[in-house]
Amino acid sequence: MKIKSSLLKAAIAFLIPAALFAVSGCQSTKTQAASDAAELKTVTDENARMVSEMTRAREDDIRTMNELKAAIEENTARTVKTQETCSGAARKLEQENQSLRQELNALSGEIRKTPGQAPRDTAGGAVKVSGDATRLDNGKMIFGNQEWVYIAEADASFASRIDTGASVSSINAANIEKVEKDGKVWYNFDIPLDDGNVIHLSAPRVRTAVIIQASSDRPEERPVVKLTVKIGSYTGVNEFSLKNRDKMQFPLLVGREFIQDIAVVDVSRGNVQKKIDSSVTVEAYKDAGVNNREKNSSGRNNKKDKAAKDGSAPQQEQQKELKEKQKETQQVLAHPKEDLPEGADGSEGSPDAGSGLQ
Repeated sequence: MKIKSSLLKAAIAFLIPAALFAVSGCQSTKTQAASDAAELKTVTDENARMVSEMTRAREDDIRTMNELKAAIEENTARTVKTQETCSGAARKLEQENQSLRQELNALSGEIRKTPGQAPRDTAGGAVKVSGDATRLDNGKMIFGNQEWVYIAEADASFASRIDTGASVSSINAANIEKVEKDGKVWYNFDIPLDDGNVIHLSAPRVRTAVIIQASSDRPEERPVVKLTVKIGSYTGVNEFSLKNRDKMQFPLLVGREFIQDIAVVDVSRGNVQKKIDSSVTVEAYKDAGVNNREKNSSGRNNKKDKAAKDGSAPQQEQQKELKEKQKETQQVLAHPKEDLPEGADGSEGSPDAGSGLQ
């Protein structure tokens, strides 16, 4: 019995600590599991939050892309509509321009066919023509679309285009040379003729004109000189820019500054004023830019040179008279009016273009 009692005590002594140890281990495992579960829940919640934010961001991106796509489609449609509108407007303008060109051509034809059309003043009103078909009641001369202009220095009558679209008158000039006479600037230049001869001239400088032609946007500087002219009943000193006009139909162009205060223009007529008698007649160039004018303008061979070679007495006499007239003209021009300041001086129309009624 004593042995059984001792064994029972020993067993109880062993089992109680084991039981306590087992209970303690279970409690520790339960606590760790709870901690792990809480941590897992936190990670799961964070992941769920991030997934939700990413979903919202994707939805925002999709919405933005849809808005951009809609804007692009709207702009494309607007651009196409604008292009169609512009194309339609361009076609309409072209049709209107074509119609206007046809009307202008028809009117030009009617003007050419209508003889003796009454000239108009600068205000557009009709003016009274006197019994003399070459002038008005107020004394102003009538110029046609072309006239004969006599240049005293050359003793020559030039076929001239009357061009109200040009401000400054112009004369054909080659081999332009700037020289000094008595402390003043003069220009020597040649006027080539269709027959192979050349007229040498010398005239005092007035100014430098800046010309802008209708056929070009580039301004062109030209020397302007004084020449003594006569047309109809008018005799005076007028300004001419020096310009190579070999490629143009007329060797001389009369602009607005020449015409103003002395004449009106009737484009339906031509050569209204009587031609002045002269030793040389410079016709309209039959072939603008012919080779013989270009060659002779560079060679500076005139009638005097030819007369010296073949000993033609009549031509020598004409040259002598021409020199005397040039000397008289230079004396008249010895005291010219004050030089105008250099600068812009209006525009010149297209080469020998038709003039409007002024």
